[in-house]
Amino acid sequence: MAWADKYRAKSFSELIVKPDILRSVIAWVNQWRAGAPEKKILLLHGPPGVGKTTFASVISSEMGLSLVEMNSSERRNEDSLRITGKMAGLYRDLLQFEAVPTGPDKIILIDEADNIFEGRSEASDSGGMRALAEIAETTRNPVIVTMNDFYEFRRKSHSREVLDNALQIELVPYHRKNEKDYSSFRTRLKERMARICEIEGVSVPENIIDGIIDKNGTDIRASLNDLESMRYVDGTPGGFRDQEESLYKVVETILFRGEMDRAVEVSRDGDFTPEDLLMWLDQNAHYVGVEDSDRAAMYRLISYCDMMIGRVTRKQHYAFKGYAEELACGIRHLASKPYGHYVKFQFPSYIRNLARIKSGGYARKGLEAKLSRYTHMGPDVVRNHMWFFSGMAKHRPDLFREISRKLMIRDEEIGYL
Repeated sequence: MAWADKYRAKSFSELIVKPDILRSVIAWVNQWRAGAPEKKILLLHGPPGVGKTTFASVISSEMGLSLVEMNSSERRNEDSLRITGKMAGLYRDLLQFEAVPTGPDKIILIDEADNIFEGRSEASDSGGMRALAEIAETTRNPVIVTMNDFYEFRRKSHSREVLDNALQIELVPYHRKNEKDYSSFRTRLKERMARICEIEGVSVPENIIDGIIDKNGTDIRASLNDLESMRYVDGTPGGFRDQEESLYKVVETILFRGEMDRAVEVSRDGDFTPEDLLMWLDQNAHYVGVEDSDRAAMYRLISYCDMMIGRVTRKQHYAFKGYAEELACGIRHLASKPYGHYVKFQFPSYIRNLARIKSGGYARKGLEAKLSRYTHMGPDVVRNHMWFFSGMAKHRPDLFREISRKLMIRDEEIGYL
């Protein structure tokens, strides 16, 4: 089982969320327990990986109720929603139509609601939304709706009826890195990752964990997946070792220990590609090569190995990639005066920058959606007039701060300007 699933939060105390968000959700749960909910729907929206589905699972566990889930693999037209969602909301047993006499007995989860109702051939967009609005009005059981793109959902027909009967929660751990929520999120996530490593009996350096969190931002699931992929196991010296070695361990063997034969052995057992290894060496070789001539020789070897891999790829003779990997394992021996002290090697900035470029695309789209809604213009028009908002941010920061506060524009979105 993947670590992200194996170590998924089981209770409210294990959730990595803002305290005010947790208080609001607990209050909603208590209202249902008392039989008088002010809002029948809990709407959780936020970027992928922040724990929306996990939150729903925890609520189900805390309330002691089963979870009836409609996920993105199902058809979400009017008929399917009425059959699954409305029946689950009104009746205790989906097969025996007995009215629920007292209190809720299940929770209905409609996951990824912004991706439902896309097709218009079999059932219209408004038909599915109309069914969801009816569920919100008539349900006798709690309904949890999750989505990534809240603004896309708001544009749909009948969304207002759903939103009027929903407690709307933006499930993001923080908005800006200079706020207290960011520090709290990072601390708790690092503690969770360290605890997982302790339970699994593996060791991952702290700087690697920091790099993983930096790369993935608010995506907790991605951080746990990366942690699992970056793990390595320390074994006893000598003998054969069949354990999977992480890239960090291989780089340490190559650059710090200079044990070429050992590096070749563990690299063959590692779950990574020669391209991955070259990126790590490219990022960290300068720590070992002190003299300029040594660094030049080391990076010349990395360049040669990279060209070799390119030729192998073009010719599709992939078995020959191993030669480039073996050459790279001897890179320390090109340094006449290698640095002898231990160095905490760094996660490749190239990979981190790719992640930033990807997140920058989401930031641009998010900013355009918010400004489009604020100005009543289409996203294309907003994109063509982004110079105006850039000028406002520069010359009228007081006005732009007020707009940013109203629209909840984040740091990464402002950075796009």
